Amino acid sequence: MKTEHVQQPKFINQEELTARIEKAQERYTGSPSSCIRVNEGILPLYTKKVIELVSGGYTFNEVLPCSANPGSYTAYLNKPESEQQEELAAIAVEVEEQYKAEIDDYNKQQQELLAEQLYQQQVAKERKAQEEKERKARAAAAAEAAEYFASITTN
Repeated sequence: MKTEHVQQPKFINQEELTARIEKAQERYTGSPSSCIRVNEGILPLYTKKVIELVSGGYTFNEVLPCSANPGSYTAYLNKPESEQQEELAAIAVEVEEQYKAEIDDYNKQQQELLAEQLYQQQVAKERKAQEEKERKARAAAAAEAAEYFASITTN
């Protein structure tokens, strides 16, 4: 049986949290999540939709693919900066909540492990005390039996 050792509790490490937030925000930036996909079946509808979005602050994403096929016109437009900033702030909150939940789960597991180990120590201590009590009772019974037999064999 492998013995697990209780580890020190974890606390929020601001550097690690910052690094996690930055990594999540980098994954968002330039990804399809930071864009809206426009897909229309005919060019006039596609053009109308693109004009509406551009006038609303959207810009063409130059990295994600655009395509024009018969019956399908598709492009990705970057969301306006204000909307992206709101989503980046939401990502930061979500990452922080996940990080805190990980720490809470880890600390809870360590607490449960310690409780189990303390319980097992108490059980072992009680078992040892019971075994010692039984050993003493057996020794006393053996001594009493020896005394009894000694008293009846000497007469």
